[in-house]
Amino acid sequence: MYYNLLLFGDKFKSIRENLKLTREMLSDLSGVHVETIRRIEKGGARIPKSETLEILSFFMKEDLNLILFDYRIDDYSLFKSIRNSLENKLNEGNFDLSTEIIELKKMINPSINNYNQVFIKQLILLAEGIISYRKKDYNNSFEKFNMALTQNTPFFDVNDYKGYIYSPMEIRILMNLAFVLNKLGKTNLYLEILEFCITNQNSTDIIDKLCHNLSSAFLRTGEYEKALKYSKMGVEYCEEKLKVNGLHILYYGKGLAEYYLNNNEYLKSINKAIFLCDLFRKDDFKKIILNSTCST
Repeated sequence: MYYNLLLFGDKFKSIRENLKLTREMLSDLSGVHVETIRRIEKGGARIPKSETLEILSFFMKEDLNLILFDYRIDDYSLFKSIRNSLENKLNEGNFDLSTEIIELKKMINPSINNYNQVFIKQLILLAEGIISYRKKDYNNSFEKFNMALTQNTPFFDVNDYKGYIYSPMEIRILMNLAFVLNKLGKTNLYLEILEFCITNQNSTDIIDKLCHNLSSAFLRTGEYEKALKYSKMGVEYCEEKLKVNGLHILYYGKGLAEYYLNNNEYLKSINKAIFLCDLFRKDDFKKIILNSTCST
């Protein structure tokens, strides 16, 4: 038997937050180490011990062992392979996701519980929304992302986006919804949502994407201090996590912001971006850098 520990972790965190408990407070009350609580909420690789959940249940006013059982997935290995395939394609800029979408749709059936049905449906709608975005069908893309968010929050309204609690998956959907809003001319709302995402995300796997988009947006608006802030944040995150995909773009954005701020460090950043382009064969982006530096 497999469990969707990411979703269980989200549910666990939601219960704790609704009780106005911090991790440290729950740890002090229960005697369960704060790091164990953190791992549960982050969806750690190991299934939480039944005894641990039993102790925590007393202070969280819920039967956590029973809740965990609701997150079982009989075909988790299949689901994980499909999700990994989808993620890898997106990271490589490959948007032919039709095979993954078909396989995910096959997994939706009455035998799986509601929590996992919602998660799978959100993943499908996210993929479909990204495909529509790439096709420049922004209205359809908006509908897909909005529909994904209404799976858990039926009355979701993008104009009241701050009024909801989001899972890591939903923060990613909200980020993509913001990209669409930018294309639809709602630049201020786009920037507000991205900054909201970066301060409220509880999963680090999209920090680099948020930083890149915020840095680029603030470069366009001439807010160079903010552009530098987010490009530096993205660079530091990628280097700490040894995440090289997109690092050349972040260094380029950092260099541009430094140039406009008359910061002499800009040449180091630009040269680092060129070096990374050479290292990972990003020839097209290298041409963009060289053309822009020749014109400045």
